[in-house]
Amino acid sequence: MSKNNNKSTILFFGAIIGFILGILFAPQKGEETRKEAKEKFDQIKEDPQGTIKDVARNLQEKVSSAIQSVEDSNIEIMEEDIVISQSFSEEK
Repeated sequence: MSKNNNKSTILFFGAIIGFILGILFAPQKGEETRKEAKEKFDQIKEDPQGTIKDVARNLQEKVSSAIQSVEDSNIEIMEEDIVISQSFSEEK
């Protein structure tokens, strides 16, 4: 099996799992959720490769956005804010 095929398979199953988790945690009525799920599964059946590309593109945009927001946040860590902890256990 080629590396591209493996990546596509992983992305496909990742998209399915993400979609299912989204449905489970969505603040919608059950009827609306079932309708949305049916539409999404129909879309996946019609164009699985396009759906995978859309999911990958959306994921890439969200990761880029998250990285950008961290870079823009101007978080400063001072040396006195760093706490290093280590615990020791007594062995006999």
